[in-house]
Amino acid sequence: MKRLLDILIAEDGGPTVEDCMQKLHEIGWTARTPLYFEASIVFAENSKARKEWIRWCGTCDTPNEEEVKRCIVG
Repeated sequence: MKRLLDILIAEDGGPTVEDCMQKLHEIGWTARTPLYFEASIVFAENSKARKEWIRWCGTCDTPNEEEVKRCIVG
């Protein structure tokens, strides 16, 4: 499954799931954080969401948890 996901991401040319998860880690989220699992599903399924997440993270100095939740949930 991971190999298939890697192929799809490579064809898309956008940020990887790992790039997006790294941003979550940088703001202090872990597997124990509420919505962490949901975020990983969103990143795995949607290249547009990955691109928006990376773009959004680049526009915020230090996003707070409520802002991150709104970005993930929509």
